[in-house]
Parts: sequence; C-alpha cells; structure tokens
Amino acid sequence: MRGHFAAVLMLGVLLFSLPVEAELPAGAIGQVKTLVSGASVERAGKSEAAVLGAPVYEGDVVSTDASGSVGITFLDGTVLSLGTGSAMTIDAFVFEPQDKRLSFAAKFLKGTATYLSGRIAKLAPDQVDLATPFTTIGIRATRVLIKVAE
Repeated sequence: MRGHFAAVLMLGVLLFSLPVEAELPAGAIGQVKTLVSGASVERAGKSEAAVLGAPVYEGDVVSTDASGSVGITFLDGTVLSLGTGSAMTIDAFVFEPQDKRLSFAAKFLKGTATYLSGRIAKLAPDQVDLATPFTTIGIRATRVLIKVAE
C-alpha cells in the first residue's frame, strides 16, 4: 500500500513541472497530461476514454480502473493525479486573478490521489476545497495525498 502512495505522489511531482498547453478549447480548465490505460471522463452523462491532451471541464467526473492512472494539469498550474481504482469530480474552477475571482473545489469519491497546489492556492488558499465522502479539507500546503477507502 505504501508503494502505491509513493507511485501516485511521484506521478504528481512529475506532472507539476509540465506547463499547461495554451491551445485549449473555450471553457476548458485544464488537460490530461499523463495517462495509463483505463481512465475515463464523464461529462454531461456521457463517459468516454481519457486521452492525452484532452481538455477537462468544470463538472467532469474523472475515474480510473484497476490498472489505470491519470494526471491533470489545470490552468493555474494545479496538478491532480489519480491512482488505480479512483474517482473524483471537479466541482468548481475559477481562475480570474485580475478580477480576484479564484476558486478550486474537487470531491474525491474513491481511491488515491495527489494534489499539488497551483496559483489559486497561493493567491487565495481559503478558496481551495478538497472533499471526500467523509470530510472537507481546506488546503494550506502545497502537496496533499488523499486516500478514500470504500
């Protein structure tokens, strides 16, 4: 189990150094930066296989199967990595620092994940909420490892 956490954390660290591509569709809040088979994105009730470079949007449900993992980099530089057998929803993402509108919220439904903070957490740490089925975590640090047991 400890090795699994280390692998997820390492995936997150590797992703943290990768910039988000500038060419995202309107409304996209980030993109899939790393992928191991068995990841999907559900949007508006439709699920499809995740692909490298695919945009992610507010409201997406990202999940992995027993062999998959996925890493997402958001526009503010935040990085989320999901390990095998994991699922999360992207509940809110607003990155408009010029208007002082900043918000990030995600709910981790099952499995393991790492979170590496981006500019939203640095500029407005009280506007970052990571939730599990049991609790909500206010982020004041740069790295968090989350495990949600079923």
